[in-house]
Amino acid sequence: MASPLVPDASEPPALVDLACGLDHTLALDVDGRVWAAGRNTDGQLGVPTSGPSSGPVLHHVPLPLPARSIAAGGDVSGAVLANGDVYLWGNDEYGQVLTGERLFAVGEPRHATKLPAHVASLALGVHHGVAVTDDGMAFTWGWGGTPIDSLADAERVSVGVTHLESLSDVHTAAAGDHVSVFVTGSSHMHAYGLWGSAAHWETPTGELVLADQRTPIALADVAARIDDGAVWQNLILGDGHGFATFATPSAARS
Repeated sequence: MASPLVPDASEPPALVDLACGLDHTLALDVDGRVWAAGRNTDGQLGVPTSGPSSGPVLHHVPLPLPARSIAAGGDVSGAVLANGDVYLWGNDEYGQVLTGERLFAVGEPRHATKLPAHVASLALGVHHGVAVTDDGMAFTWGWGGTPIDSLADAERVSVGVTHLESLSDVHTAAAGDHVSVFVTGSSHMHAYGLWGSAAHWETPTGELVLADQRTPIALADVAARIDDGAVWQNLILGDGHGFATFATPSAARS
C-alpha cells in the first residue's frame, strides 16, 4: 500500500539530499530518484500545473536516468543526472529552464541541451542558474546574477547560456537572490550580480562590493581567515546571506 506522504512509491524513500525553492522542496533518494513537494504554480514539481500542488506530499519527478544532485531556485527546479546531463523545469519567464522561449510554466523536465556535457554541479537562484563542468568551467543563464542582465527579456532568453571565460578551475558555485559566487582553486572567491546591500563582501584590497557587478570580481579569501589550508566543501546563498562549510587541516587529522 502506498504511503500517504509518497503516493508514487510503496514505501518512503531513503533521502540523501534536499533543495528548497521559494514555495517548493526537492529531495534526492539513495537510488537517484528525485521527489518534489510544495506549490506547483509554475510546474516546479515536475508535473503539469493542473497536477498536485501544496501539502506534505512527495511526488516522483520523471527523469531518464538517476540523478546525482538536485537544485531548487525561486520557482524553478533542476537535476544533474548520472551522465552529467542537466534537466530543468518550472518557471522559464527569464530563461531559467533554457527552452529558448518565455514560458511561465514548464511542468515536464527538459534536457538543457544549451549547457555543455559533463556538468559537475548546478545551482539555481530566483531567476537565474549557474553550472560548473567536470573540467572547472563556469556557465550562467537567466536574469539577476548573470553578465547579460541588461539585455531585454526576449534577447536574454534567446542568448541562453554564457560561458564565464575569465574563470577557470572552478569547483564550487552558488546562486542567491540576484547574485552568483564561484570558488576557484582552493579558496578564491569570485562574484557578480545585483548586489544591493552587499557590503558584507570585500575584495582582497579591502574594497566593499556595493553595486551592480557585471563581471566576476575577486573577493577576499574567506577560507584563509578561518584556517591556513582550509578547503571549501559547500557554499549556499540565500536572499542577502550565505552559508559555507570548510574542511580544515586540523579536522582532517582528527
